[in-house]
Amino acid sequence: MSKISDTFPRGFPLQYYLGWGPCQPSEICYEYNSLYFFIDIVFWLLASAFIVYRFQKTKR
Repeated sequence: MSKISDTFPRGFPLQYYLGWGPCQPSEICYEYNSLYFFIDIVFWLLASAFIVYRFQKTKR
């Protein structure tokens, strides 16, 4: 008998969290990478700063 599993990824461009199920109470059903989380935050911080800088109206 096969099981259907659901996955729940978090993070783009790097997937820092992945959970899956169904999960038994005694099992660990997730993975977390704090380095990928930090890189993901830095990436989105730089991307949003670039977008704000690029589309900011300048007074001339």
